[in-house]
Amino acid sequence: MEHAGKIRVLRVMARFNLGGPAQQITSLMTHLNRDVFEQKLVVGLCAPDEIDYSEIRNLDFSIERNIYLGRKISLFSDFLAILTMVRTYYRFRPHIVHSHTTKAGVICRLARFFYFPKVDLVHTFHGHLLYGYFNTFQTKFIINLEKLLAVITTKLITVGYRVKNELVDAGIAKSSKFLVIPPGICFIDVPHKNRSKGGEVKPSLLIGFVGRVTKIKRPDRFLEIVERIKGFDCEISFLVAGEGSLLDEMKRYSETRGLGIKFLGWISDVEPLFDELDILILTSDNEGTPISIVQGAAHECISLSTEVGSVEDVLIDGETGYICSTVDEFVQKIQFLYSNPSVLSTMKQEARVFSRKNFSGTRLARDHEKLYREIIQS
Repeated sequence: MEHAGKIRVLRVMARFNLGGPAQQITSLMTHLNRDVFEQKLVVGLCAPDEIDYSEIRNLDFSIERNIYLGRKISLFSDFLAILTMVRTYYRFRPHIVHSHTTKAGVICRLARFFYFPKVDLVHTFHGHLLYGYFNTFQTKFIINLEKLLAVITTKLITVGYRVKNELVDAGIAKSSKFLVIPPGICFIDVPHKNRSKGGEVKPSLLIGFVGRVTKIKRPDRFLEIVERIKGFDCEISFLVAGEGSLLDEMKRYSETRGLGIKFLGWISDVEPLFDELDILILTSDNEGTPISIVQGAAHECISLSTEVGSVEDVLIDGETGYICSTVDEFVQKIQFLYSNPSVLSTMKQEARVFSRKNFSGTRLARDHEKLYREIIQS
């Protein structure tokens, strides 16, 4: 077989939509040593309201589509997705199958029962669905399913320590089966920190909400923060970049209250946006390890976030941003930074150094290469 001497890694993601997991997978496909590893990436189809990451980036690797993979749960489509995955196993004959995100993890590990050559399974939790997404019965089903699948999985990866601890506490697997590998992305530079746009002078502070406008992200908190800040005499502007089920409601509230929030919709290229922003606001009830914090920091945009997921792994409280527990605290920190521009400037510089030093795509690839070698040699 061609490349018989290489370690063959089959990488699978349910859909290659714009977001943190797609960026991390791109780093792995780009930076993993091609003299040692042969990779195949299989992804499903994006939903109509999602942006396919492969359509907005010039990728130097190919993608195979499993058309039955996707976001929605469907017994018929999911069964066909498993059969298609089994066929991919036999064609590629991987040494390691590495799944990313919940749906891909389920499909890949169920397909393993129909593939008889030896293969090691690795699954990455870029976040989890333990709370905030489903009702109690559905959540218990997911937990029990993950417990069963963990038995046949060689290694479970999380992108942050808090996510790992929450999965261990839920009984998914013992701590020894988990490995924490921090996120890593390919940084994209823009020429410089642009202080104006289209001849318009930029406000003293530009603050943004970037991501899906859905219940779990708590856009209502962001609106409350904006409303509170608008009550003060200060030059601060707010924007929202993203779409979702609560976007129209958010727009109506902003218009009714005269908040003046600028809504940009989905932004396919967020690097220039982060270069414009001073502060990124995350108000979520649940996160994995938000890549938006890493991206923003690389462009000297600090973050204010709720204490969720593994935010503390990518944000140093008081140095590269702030972790806030209440709306009052968000408001207080924004007022403080507005009144102390030198502090904000220092935090921006610290954020850039911290992000680029610790979360590069090359470092992510090195961490995975070490894991893969250990698995093959064991």
